[in-house]
Amino acid sequence: MKLLVLYNCKALLEHTKISILTYFKEKKKDNLFMRRPKSTLGDIKRGNSQMIGVPATEYVIKHSLELINNFVNDYCYSMDIDPMLEQLLKYSYENKRKFDIVASMGMTELADEELMGLTPKIQNETKNQ
Repeated sequence: MKLLVLYNCKALLEHTKISILTYFKEKKKDNLFMRRPKSTLGDIKRGNSQMIGVPATEYVIKHSLELINNFVNDYCYSMDIDPMLEQLLKYSYENKRKFDIVASMGMTELADEELMGLTPKIQNETKNQ
């Protein structure tokens, strides 16, 4: 929670993580979570969910794996990220629950896709008079 506040950002949460969502709601900080991305909704064109969290459906997992593949192909040749690459090489869909880094990357890529085209807003901007 402190990191999200410090960096003025939001996190994308898996829908089944009820206890952390409850904790954030009790602290009145559930606004620090992103709403469900449009790409994970049944009707993408008309979808505008107010729900927090992404369902871990087969479609969502496969879509996030496609996004991870694009990321690896674009950026991983110039980065020293051995633990991540090790999990990516050993990953199998059948054993997906044993690969936390890959799951985190999937959530990151889904959030990045949702925010594509949006520009950051400057906080506490002062006006010159």
